[in-house]
Amino acid sequence: MHLNLEKFKLVTGVNATHIPYKGTQEVITDLLGGRVEYYFGPISAVLSNINDGKLRAIAVTSAKRSSSLPDVPTIAESGVPGFEFTLWFGLWGPAGVPANIVDKISKDVNRALSDPGVRERLAKLGNDPMNMTPAQFSQFVHQEVADYARVIKAAGIKPQ
Repeated sequence: MHLNLEKFKLVTGVNATHIPYKGTQEVITDLLGGRVEYYFGPISAVLSNINDGKLRAIAVTSAKRSSSLPDVPTIAESGVPGFEFTLWFGLWGPAGVPANIVDKISKDVNRALSDPGVRERLAKLGNDPMNMTPAQFSQFVHQEVADYARVIKAAGIKPQ
C-alpha cells in the first residue's frame, strides 16, 4: 500500500506523508477514529466497514471498477488518467518445475477461479480474479517489477 501512495503522489503531485503501520487493522482503527485522513487499502480489508457505512470508498485503484463496489469509480475515472495499482496475489513454485506440471496447475487454478461459487466467494471478499496463463503471468510480473522499480526510485525509497 505504501507503493500505491507513492505512485499516486508521483502521478498527481499530491503532498502526503506515508505513515507506516504494522498491520491493516491498526490503520483502519486510526481511519475510523479520524487520526488519518485516507488509506489505500485492500478492498477485502475495508469492505465490511464500507458496507456498514463507517467508511466511504472514494475510488478504486484498479483499471476497472470492482465487482464488489460497482458504483465506486476508478482513480482514472476520477481525474487521474491511466492511474492503476492493483493488489494481486500469484501462485509460485520452485525453479525448474516441469512445464507440464506448471500447465496442469495453471489450468486447475484457472478452472477453480472460473467456478461461479468460487468467484462469488472471492467477490464477497472484495477480490476479482485475473485468470492468466503462466506466460501472461510472467509478463505481468515483469511489468509490475519495472513499474515498482520506477516508483521506488522516484520516491527515494531505500532498502531496509
